[in-house]
Amino acid sequence: HNLKTFAYALGITQQALSAKLSGRSDFTLKEIVKACNILGTSDVTIFFEPKLHNLHFLNDKAVS
Repeated sequence: HNLKTFAYALGITQQALSAKLSGRSDFTLKEIVKACNILGTSDVTIFFEPKLHNLHFLNDKAVS
């Protein structure tokens, strides 16, 4: 499952990732940098969208 793998790569639980994606919690700067490296992007604006739960880019990237 991509979200589980992504959470593990960020060093957080799947529950913590879910809270961040739904806006109940914020990503730390360290998590943003890690996520950008994992996803192969430098576009940090994706972390400042009001509805992160629509993160279509996770489906577009193979997170391993």
